[in-house]
Amino acid sequence: MRTLLAVDDDGAVLGLVSAGPAPAAWEGRAGVPAPLVPLQLFQLYVLRAAHGTGLGAALQEAAIGSADAYLWIMDGNARAERFYARHGFAPDGGHLYDEDLRAKLAKAEKTKKKLVDSYQKAKSDFALLSAAQQSEMN
Repeated sequence: MRTLLAVDDDGAVLGLVSAGPAPAAWEGRAGVPAPLVPLQLFQLYVLRAAHGTGLGAALQEAAIGSADAYLWIMDGNARAERFYARHGFAPDGGHLYDEDLRAKLAKAEKTKKKLVDSYQKAKSDFALLSAAQQSEMN
């Protein structure tokens, strides 16, 4: 596992990110099926004062770049869900209840295949829209 810290000019920690090979040991103990992607984003935290500054995106990029990866989000954390969706993650249907955290977790995944599929769908939708617009114009 690799952990990176973001600090200000005075050395105060503003955020951190950890990523590494998947699956995590706890996933095996919880009976979670083996992931299809080899990298997990374990944690990404940014102080509230740094929200909206781009620091979270920079930390995520430093940790996983464009690699296929997955993560677990605490269910109901809408801010995290929106953040990860903007960065290519999508729910994959995985859910579990973590006894230690006493929280329900939802799994999300970012893969190049999903991005390619999204691009192909958008391209197809655009082609259909363009054809419909052209027929309306005739």
